[in-house]
Amino acid sequence: MCHILPKGGYFMEIIEKIRIEDLNRRNSLVVKATFISVILATIVDIVMQKGLPIILSISVGGSIGVGIIAFMHYANKGRKYIPYFACVLVSIILYIIMQTSVSPVAFVLVYFVVATCAIYVDMRLLTLGFGLGLLMIGSFIYIHHSNLGLTIGNYGTILLLHTLVFILLSFQLQMSKKLTNDINTVQQQTADMLLQQQNN
Repeated sequence: MCHILPKGGYFMEIIEKIRIEDLNRRNSLVVKATFISVILATIVDIVMQKGLPIILSISVGGSIGVGIIAFMHYANKGRKYIPYFACVLVSIILYIIMQTSVSPVAFVLVYFVVATCAIYVDMRLLTLGFGLGLLMIGSFIYIHHSNLGLTIGNYGTILLLHTLVFILLSFQLQMSKKLTNDINTVQQQTADMLLQQQNN
Protein backbone atom coordinates (compact mmCIF):
# COMPACT_ATOMS: atom_id res chain seq x y z
CA MET A 1 0.00 0.00 0.00
CA CYS A 2 1.57 3.26 -1.13
CA HIS A 3 1.76 6.32 1.08
CA ILE A 4 -0.10 9.26 -0.40
CA LEU A 5 0.69 12.80 0.58
CA PRO A 6 -2.45 14.54 1.81
CA LYS A 7 -3.71 17.59 0.00
CA GLY A 8 -3.58 21.15 1.30
CA GLY A 9 -2.33 22.25 4.70
CA TYR A 10 -0.49 19.08 5.66
CA PHE A 11 1.54 19.21 2.46
CA MET A 12 2.52 22.80 3.26
CA GLU A 13 3.52 21.69 6.76
CA ILE A 14 5.86 19.14 5.22
CA ILE A 15 7.41 21.83 2.99
CA GLU A 16 7.83 24.16 5.98
CA LYS A 17 9.48 21.39 8.01
CA ILE A 18 11.93 20.75 5.17
CA ARG A 19 12.74 24.47 5.00
CA ILE A 20 13.42 24.63 8.74
CA GLU A 21 15.70 21.59 8.54
CA ASP A 22 17.53 23.15 5.62
CA LEU A 23 17.94 26.42 7.53
CA ASN A 24 19.33 24.50 10.51
CA ARG A 25 21.89 22.76 8.28
CA ARG A 26 22.97 26.08 6.81
CA ASN A 27 23.16 27.68 10.26
CA SER A 28 25.35 24.81 11.43
CA LEU A 29 27.69 25.41 8.49
CA VAL A 30 27.86 29.13 9.25
CA VAL A 31 28.66 28.46 12.92
CA LYS A 32 31.67 26.50 11.71
CA ALA A 33 32.61 29.24 9.24
CA THR A 34 32.53 31.96 11.92
CA PHE A 35 34.56 29.77 14.27
CA ILE A 36 37.17 29.27 11.55
CA SER A 37 37.29 33.02 10.88
CA VAL A 38 37.95 33.72 14.57
CA ILE A 39 40.78 31.16 14.63
CA LEU A 40 42.20 32.62 11.41
CA ALA A 41 42.08 36.16 12.79
CA THR A 42 43.80 35.09 16.01
CA ILE A 43 46.56 33.25 14.12
CA VAL A 44 47.14 36.24 11.83
CA ASP A 45 47.47 38.58 14.82
CA ILE A 46 49.92 36.21 16.53
CA VAL A 47 52.02 35.81 13.37
CA MET A 48 52.01 39.58 12.81
CA GLN A 49 53.14 39.94 16.44
CA LYS A 50 50.33 42.30 17.34
CA GLY A 51 49.88 43.50 20.88
CA LEU A 52 48.25 41.27 23.47
CA PRO A 53 45.18 43.56 23.78
CA ILE A 54 44.46 43.19 20.05
CA ILE A 55 44.92 39.40 20.14
CA LEU A 56 42.66 39.08 23.17
CA SER A 57 40.02 41.38 21.69
CA ILE A 58 39.83 39.21 18.57
CA SER A 59 39.98 35.83 20.28
CA VAL A 60 37.73 36.67 23.24
CA GLY A 61 35.33 38.97 21.40
CA GLY A 62 35.11 36.63 18.42
CA SER A 63 34.59 33.62 20.65
CA ILE A 64 31.75 35.39 22.44
CA GLY A 65 30.14 36.17 19.09
CA VAL A 66 30.51 32.59 17.90
CA GLY A 67 29.21 31.38 21.25
CA ILE A 68 26.07 33.50 20.88
CA ILE A 69 25.46 32.19 17.36
CA ALA A 70 26.08 28.60 18.46
CA PHE A 71 23.71 29.00 21.41
CA MET A 72 20.99 30.44 19.17
CA HIS A 73 21.48 27.54 16.75
CA TYR A 74 21.57 24.61 19.17
CA ALA A 75 18.88 26.07 21.45
CA ASN A 76 16.63 26.88 18.47
CA LYS A 77 16.39 30.50 19.58
CA GLY A 78 15.85 33.06 16.83
CA ARG A 79 17.12 30.76 14.09
CA LYS A 80 15.90 33.21 11.43
CA TYR A 81 18.21 35.93 12.79
CA ILE A 82 21.33 33.77 12.89
CA PRO A 83 22.23 34.38 9.21
CA TYR A 84 22.22 38.17 9.63
CA PHE A 85 24.14 38.10 12.90
CA ALA A 86 26.68 35.63 11.49
CA CYS A 87 27.28 37.62 8.30
CA VAL A 88 27.88 40.83 10.24
CA LEU A 89 30.19 39.04 12.72
CA VAL A 90 32.25 37.46 9.93
CA SER A 91 32.53 40.88 8.25
CA ILE A 92 33.82 42.51 11.43
CA ILE A 93 36.35 39.76 12.09
CA LEU A 94 37.69 39.73 8.53
CA TYR A 95 37.84 43.51 8.42
CA ILE A 96 40.01 43.46 11.53
CA ILE A 97 42.28 40.98 9.73
CA MET A 98 42.47 43.40 6.80
CA GLN A 99 43.44 46.20 9.15
CA THR A 100 46.21 44.16 10.74
CA SER A 101 47.73 43.05 7.42
CA VAL A 102 47.51 46.02 5.08
CA SER A 103 48.16 44.87 1.52
CA PRO A 104 46.24 44.53 -1.76
CA VAL A 105 45.81 40.81 -1.03
CA ALA A 106 43.56 41.72 1.89
CA PHE A 107 40.74 42.54 -0.55
CA VAL A 108 40.35 38.81 -1.19
CA LEU A 109 38.89 38.40 2.31
CA VAL A 110 35.81 40.34 1.20
CA TYR A 111 34.77 37.42 -0.99
CA PHE A 112 34.59 35.18 2.08
CA VAL A 113 31.90 37.50 3.44
CA VAL A 114 29.89 37.25 0.22
CA ALA A 115 30.38 33.46 0.17
CA THR A 116 29.12 33.19 3.75
CA CYS A 117 25.98 35.14 2.87
CA ALA A 118 25.50 33.08 -0.29
CA ILE A 119 25.24 29.89 1.78
CA TYR A 120 21.62 30.73 2.57
CA VAL A 121 20.56 31.20 -1.07
CA ASP A 122 18.60 34.29 0.00
CA MET A 123 18.60 37.53 -1.97
CA ARG A 124 18.33 39.73 1.11
CA LEU A 125 21.35 38.09 2.73
CA LEU A 126 23.31 38.16 -0.52
CA THR A 127 22.55 41.87 -0.85
CA LEU A 128 23.64 42.36 2.76
CA GLY A 129 26.92 40.60 1.98
CA PHE A 130 27.41 42.78 -1.09
CA GLY A 131 26.76 45.93 0.94
CA LEU A 132 29.08 44.85 3.74
CA GLY A 133 31.74 44.06 1.15
CA LEU A 134 31.42 47.52 -0.40
CA LEU A 135 31.70 49.08 3.06
CA MET A 136 34.81 47.03 3.84
CA ILE A 137 36.45 47.85 0.50
CA GLY A 138 35.56 51.54 0.63
CA SER A 139 36.73 52.14 4.19
CA PHE A 140 39.90 50.08 3.66
CA ILE A 141 40.80 52.14 0.60
CA TYR A 142 40.00 55.40 2.37
CA ILE A 143 42.19 54.57 5.37
CA HIS A 144 45.12 52.86 3.65
CA HIS A 145 45.19 54.18 0.07
CA SER A 146 48.59 55.75 0.60
CA ASN A 147 50.09 52.42 1.73
CA LEU A 148 48.49 50.15 -0.87
CA GLY A 149 50.31 51.59 -3.86
CA LEU A 150 47.38 51.05 -6.22
CA THR A 151 45.97 53.33 -8.90
CA ILE A 152 42.38 54.53 -9.27
CA GLY A 153 42.02 52.01 -12.08
CA ASN A 154 43.06 49.20 -9.73
CA TYR A 155 40.45 50.24 -7.19
CA GLY A 156 37.85 50.38 -9.95
CA THR A 157 38.75 46.83 -10.97
CA ILE A 158 38.41 45.61 -7.37
CA LEU A 159 34.94 47.16 -7.09
CA LEU A 160 33.97 45.82 -10.51
CA LEU A 161 34.99 42.26 -9.58
CA HIS A 162 33.06 42.51 -6.34
CA THR A 163 29.97 43.66 -8.23
CA LEU A 164 30.34 40.94 -10.87
CA VAL A 165 30.56 38.23 -8.20
CA PHE A 166 27.35 39.60 -6.66
CA ILE A 167 25.58 39.62 -10.04
CA LEU A 168 26.66 36.07 -10.89
CA LEU A 169 25.59 34.77 -7.49
CA SER A 170 22.26 36.59 -7.91
CA PHE A 171 21.66 34.77 -11.19
CA GLN A 172 22.58 31.47 -9.57
CA LEU A 173 20.22 32.21 -6.69
CA GLN A 174 17.34 32.96 -9.04
CA MET A 175 17.95 29.70 -10.94
CA SER A 176 18.05 27.72 -7.68
CA LYS A 177 14.80 29.30 -6.48
CA LYS A 178 13.09 28.57 -9.78
CA LEU A 179 14.21 24.95 -9.58
CA THR A 180 12.92 24.68 -6.00
CA ASN A 181 9.58 26.21 -6.97
CA ASP A 182 9.27 23.84 -9.93
CA ILE A 183 9.97 20.84 -7.67
CA ASN A 184 7.37 22.01 -5.15
CA THR A 185 4.82 22.50 -7.93
CA VAL A 186 5.42 19.00 -9.31
CA GLN A 187 5.15 17.51 -5.82
CA GLN A 188 1.86 19.29 -5.20
CA GLN A 189 0.47 18.24 -8.59
CA THR A 190 1.54 14.63 -7.98
CA ALA A 191 -0.11 14.62 -4.55
CA ASP A 192 -3.32 16.06 -6.01
CA MET A 193 -3.32 13.52 -8.84
CA LEU A 194 -2.78 10.55 -6.50
CA LEU A 195 -5.50 11.81 -4.18
CA GLN A 196 -7.88 12.20 -7.09
CA GLN A 197 -7.13 8.65 -8.30
CA GLN A 198 -7.70 7.32 -4.80
CA ASN A 199 -11.08 9.07 -4.60
CA ASN A 200 -12.07 7.65 -7.97
